Amino acid sequence: MVLTSAQVQDFAKLLAQVGGSEISETALKSYFSDKTKTRVVKLDQPIPVELRYETILLEDGKLHIYRDVYDQDSNTEENLRSVLEANGIKLEDLDEAEHTQVLEALNAMSSNPSREPCRPRLQLNQQITAQRQQLLLHQKAKVANKKLATTSGRKPIGKNQKEVVIELAALKGKGYPAAVNLDTGSGKPATVHSSDLVGPRASRPQ
Repeated sequence: MVLTSAQVQDFAKLLAQVGGSEISETALKSYFSDKTKTRVVKLDQPIPVELRYETILLEDGKLHIYRDVYDQDSNTEENLRSVLEANGIKLEDLDEAEHTQVLEALNAMSSNPSREPCRPRLQLNQQITAQRQQLLLHQKAKVANKKLATTSGRKPIGKNQKEVVIELAALKGKGYPAAVNLDTGSGKPATVHSSDLVGPRASRPQ
């Protein structure tokens, strides 16, 4: 997940508060006036923080695939399978349309996306030897994916899009819990209902 400036500021204030210190709005603005300098804020007590670079994660029943901005080759099918299997499902459990949608998003958010459209699972299992057959299958997949996007209301993935969120029936009630009072980048915390904070969860093992 890539944090916006508003989220970084929100996180810094929360850490200071939990650590027994305080950062005023004036001080925070001055810190961000020059982002090339490292600022140190002393805390009265240490606060353990675990930072992870996860570009594929399951949160509140939705699959989030973030752009691999640090070029770590993290958006791979292997990592995708790892996240899904940690929550009790396999990539093969998805239907054809869901499988194609997930692989397209994975490719689009990778550091070096392929220009070729992702082929459906059944086609991936076939042995395609003739170049003409390959081209024909790619063309059919492209047409089918466009039709699917139109009928399902899905918007095409933009070139500068930073995140793709996919809601799959098999993932309902799984993943990390919904963030509480998350600043989505607008400078205002997102509204979180009490019903969003209950239910069984399964997180990805590290």
